[in-house]
Amino acid sequence: MTESIPFKNLHNREYHGHKKKVHSVAWNCIGTKLASGSVDQTARIWHIDPHGHAKAKDIELKGHTDSVDQLCWDPKHADLIATASLDKTVRLWDARRR
Repeated sequence: MTESIPFKNLHNREYHGHKKKVHSVAWNCIGTKLASGSVDQTARIWHIDPHGHAKAKDIELKGHTDSVDQLCWDPKHADLIATASLDKTVRLWDARRR
């Protein structure tokens, strides 16, 4: 069973890594990873520490040749994500292999 995080214990946190504007964000199905898509042609996956004690680790997903405008996690698999770009492609990523 996954640990429930009470909202009253959450703190404001910022995650830096993109070089340009972020267009989209989404949580994975178990709430341990947050993905972001950007005009800088990349998506990033942030491994979230629910207690905020560890430094945020991120994975950069490169391959699109234009802005990453949308992304969506697989609703049943916490490590699979799809990204859609203005380069007219959709890419599927396995976050375990990065």
